[in-house]
Amino acid sequence: DSRATATAFEVAPIRVEAGDLGLELPVRPAPIFEGRTVFDDGAPVRSIRIAAQAQDLPDLDGVPGGGGQIEATLPVVDGRFVWDRLPRGRWKLFVWTDFAKQTWQTVEVGASSEPPRFLIPRPASLAGKVLMADGEPVAGARVVAKDVKGESYSTGTNDSGEFALEGIPPGEYTVSSWIKSARTTVVDAVAHPRGLQTPDGIELRFP
Repeated sequence: DSRATATAFEVAPIRVEAGDLGLELPVRPAPIFEGRTVFDDGAPVRSIRIAAQAQDLPDLDGVPGGGGQIEATLPVVDGRFVWDRLPRGRWKLFVWTDFAKQTWQTVEVGASSEPPRFLIPRPASLAGKVLMADGEPVAGARVVAKDVKGESYSTGTNDSGEFALEGIPPGEYTVSSWIKSARTTVVDAVAHPRGLQTPDGIELRFP
């Protein structure tokens, strides 16, 4: 079962004094945390990056625990992931994938409740080439894509004049490029979610 995980244990906190000998640290199986996740358009997620920030761990004689961060890469099977490395308590969980923005929730690990559901914004990309009028690729040109809300995303071209804008929201953009005082014509383009791009990239040409 690809959803199985190795058993982890947590040490129950105890108060110790200087000079104490023969300490016994009680251990117990760590709770298995289960969550669910999909992209916000319903597409399946295959794996996630996850980070947990401690908010309120079990008290130690009235002194609240907290602080620290734990990170992992987890597989997602049928929209479900499990993690057995978090001690009981309240945690802020951040979930994301490559090129996708984080989404987060505060959860109670060890409590009986419905598994939280994380909707990850599905990333999109735009790619293409910047060329001179004679077809010669332009290296080091700046490429800017602006969406309908006026938000801009930029990148540069490589030695072959190629560029790629990754992790941008899906939707319609106007794309242009410039180098020094010269600027290309403006091209309308649609950023598709990763995996759904059209085979033809954007072509920007300097006059």
